[in-house]
Amino acid sequence: MNPGLFTRSEDKRKVTLPGGVTLLSEVLPAALSVSVGVWVRSGSRHEGPAQRGISHFLEHMVFKGTENRSAYEIALSLDRRGGQLDAFTTKEYTCFSARVLVEDLPVALDLLADLVLRARLDEDMVELEKRVVVEEIQGVLDDPDDWIHDLASEEIYGSHPMARPILGDEEAVSAFRPEQLRRWMSERYTGQGTVISVAGPLEHDAVRRQVEALFPMEAGPALEPADGTPPEPERRLRHVSRDLQQQHLWLGRLGIGYAHPDRYALLLLATLLGGSMSSRLFQSIRERAALAYNVFSYADFASDTGSLGTYMAVSPARTGEALRLTLDEFVRLISQSVGEEELSDARMQLKGNMLIALESLPARMARMAKNELAYGRFLEIGELVERVDAVSVEDLRRLAAEFLDPATLSLVSLGPNPDTGTF
Repeated sequence: MNPGLFTRSEDKRKVTLPGGVTLLSEVLPAALSVSVGVWVRSGSRHEGPAQRGISHFLEHMVFKGTENRSAYEIALSLDRRGGQLDAFTTKEYTCFSARVLVEDLPVALDLLADLVLRARLDEDMVELEKRVVVEEIQGVLDDPDDWIHDLASEEIYGSHPMARPILGDEEAVSAFRPEQLRRWMSERYTGQGTVISVAGPLEHDAVRRQVEALFPMEAGPALEPADGTPPEPERRLRHVSRDLQQQHLWLGRLGIGYAHPDRYALLLLATLLGGSMSSRLFQSIRERAALAYNVFSYADFASDTGSLGTYMAVSPARTGEALRLTLDEFVRLISQSVGEEELSDARMQLKGNMLIALESLPARMARMAKNELAYGRFLEIGELVERVDAVSVEDLRRLAAEFLDPATLSLVSLGPNPDTGTF
């Protein structure tokens, strides 16, 4: 791979606006469009028992009308310009984003400011949207390959806030009131709780002037860190009985946070295990045993914790066989050294994924924001590549012994077969 790919200069800038908003901008002269995101430090792990799902609910509610626009006008504002408007909520933040032609950046920024700063939160719309979100919650229960990941979070995090589902639950959502939503926005939607990221053929100073004029946010109270110390990993088994055609299986444990020095080693371990068609589990479970159509492993990271998981869906009658083969691969990674060639291939796959992602304008915008939220600074692509290349065979052996130890793994099984074999 050409080392020059990792040393290209990236024209990025970070400034803190008077109200505390962090503005990140990247100039990409060859692009025809601009991607912009407003990232707010409001996620499910910040919520108390009576607030379960409030971050996600507010993500919905801002689209139901602002002081300047009706819900239809919000929907039409970028549609009529060929642009895209989106939003999503995670356990640690909420993002409102837009992608438009460069000439429409002022319109997109004005719209996003309207959503974040001037949502009406009318009582009649709150009551209507409760029904929509309850339908969304019920939809997850009808989607086992989605629901099992919520079950897995509950199992490995226990009483920790990271266990909470992003959507909340029907009881909490049904009790939301406009004044409760406004209070949450006043506490979380503050200058120091907001990162605005913009990428495209722009001018740094021009973007700063527009954002500063449109987002006069107050600094707000100091944001408390997410509550709770993550629990210690332990062996746990949970079976949820459902009349399904397949048995959905999740096997994994607690991981590590973004800033942990082993982050890239754990990513490589997940890549080797089940991150691609050539990975060990894909070859064993799908190609040789024909047990599953979909099987993968992943490492997920949060500010102070994370998870390492493997997921597959198999015939209920072959649940035990699938688990045995999976655990065999875990043990093999613990007991046998990964070869340099296999590690080199995994490194190249991870680095290639990083570089290919840079071809996407929304991905570049999101990368800047996530770097800021996780590290408080930019991580240049060259630095990421160096971290991947620094991972050794011994690092993988050490992490395999820690993170694939059956004594620390939790198994969540969703389907008609309660028999998990020898697990």
